[in-house]
Amino acid sequence: MIQTLEWTDSGVRFIDQTKLPTEEVYVNCTTHEQVADVIRNMVVRGAPAIGVAAAMGIALGVKIHQADCQLLVLGFATQFLGGGRFDMHLQRHYTLDHFSQQ
Repeated sequence: MIQTLEWTDSGVRFIDQTKLPTEEVYVNCTTHEQVADVIRNMVVRGAPAIGVAAAMGIALGVKIHQADCQLLVLGFATQFLGGGRFDMHLQRHYTLDHFSQQ
């Protein structure tokens, strides 16, 4: 069985689902920004895999930068709410305008 994604000593490894079924190509991410790009570019697909990828991206960022987990989660989420792949499912303008006025 091919692993969709896995934690490695150097970061997170994904099978590039944009290449399936004709090629078996892997993408290695060593930063949380790279993981965000993998999600945004649909290298990883499916809600469960995207959720796990996001969690691994956050963990990777905390590990590498020794960052505060709450700040990293907020930054990671902001990348998507502000123009990421999930705009079709969110009322982005309402959400961002609403929270910016608070």
